[in-house]
Amino acid sequence: MRNILALVGFLVVGFAVAGYFLGWYQLTSEPSPDGHRKFNVDLNTKKIGEDVQTGTQKVGEVINNQTKGSTTPTASDQNPQTPPKKDGEVQTTGFQFTPEGTWIRVQPKTEFKTYDPMPK
Repeated sequence: MRNILALVGFLVVGFAVAGYFLGWYQLTSEPSPDGHRKFNVDLNTKKIGEDVQTGTQKVGEVINNQTKGSTTPTASDQNPQTPPKKDGEVQTTGFQFTPEGTWIRVQPKTEFKTYDPMPK
């Protein structure tokens, strides 16, 4: 239960920080005549609506791209540090991308060597 409350608190704080930097609201402070501080919150509902609509469109595009079954990796998906593979060359360990569009994990070959701390 405590973890759920921590998650909710984290989401509320994250939403508040993101909303502030996205310009969804502005906080202002001004002194009032009796010596107190007066705080005002100005909500930009038009900006909130536009950002939510843009976000839902982007999520919809991602979902549509995932459901189409596109298995062709783009140039940005490839790791620039690894050299391109030649035809017929197979990765021997780690994760491999299959032609069906799934990932499989290939177990490394393990060799156990004994170590003799006192060689003869």
